[in-house]
Amino acid sequence: MLISQRQEKILAVVNSQRFTTIAELAAVLSVSDMTVRRDLDQLASAGKISKVRGGVQSVQALAFNDLSVAQKQDLNLPQKRQIAKAAARYVLSGETIYLGSGTTIALLSDYFEQDYLRVITNSLTVFNLLLKRHPRYDVTLIGGNLRQRSGVFIGGITEDTLQRLNFDRALVSADGIADGQLMDIVTEEGRSQGIAMAQAQERIVLADRSKLDHRAFYPFARLHDARYLITNELSAKQRAKYQDDTEVVTI
Repeated sequence: MLISQRQEKILAVVNSQRFTTIAELAAVLSVSDMTVRRDLDQLASAGKISKVRGGVQSVQALAFNDLSVAQKQDLNLPQKRQIAKAAARYVLSGETIYLGSGTTIALLSDYFEQDYLRVITNSLTVFNLLLKRHPRYDVTLIGGNLRQRSGVFIGGITEDTLQRLNFDRALVSADGIADGQLMDIVTEEGRSQGIAMAQAQERIVLADRSKLDHRAFYPFARLHDARYLITNELSAKQRAKYQDDTEVVTI
């Protein structure tokens, strides 16, 4: 394989996964770690990838932080749908649940088959989808300061309200999961999800593989506080690492 072809393959893998390791790239390309390191140095110098601790990150992933919810919704959509479908099965009819923010969480409304649920959310997107698709459900939207870019209510009013409630389950997302921590790009959105997790009997994290081994700005909870992490297929090494903190369910 020519150097240019090999580097194009590296870019394709990194951009599709957002984050990957040198060992994983070497396995995909059937070359040595040293060869991958040389290619990564050249790609980083050209500004095509970003080298981070533990591996390499797509520059597209860095730009991802500024996307609106409408722009994010089609990214990794097949994987997100499978994750949402799997997560919906863990919710029992009659339960009181919290649904956090994020495009994967929003997809849960497509897969709920429970006769009745009481749903609490601070996501306007999630609220509107549930009203449309499940008119029999008792759905409550918690107010506060609306963050227009994500359609999520945040701030003191939101947090005070969440602290007064109890949930059977909290289903949350994360912009990054690394070092045993769940992380969010936006401090206030992460804090709301963290409070809801603390008020729940069981916590479920929905995150496609691109979020794993990826750090975001604000750590809001520990992964070991979650009962399940539902994600798409992982390498044996990744599964072993995350299985130390919680039960990993892959689709």
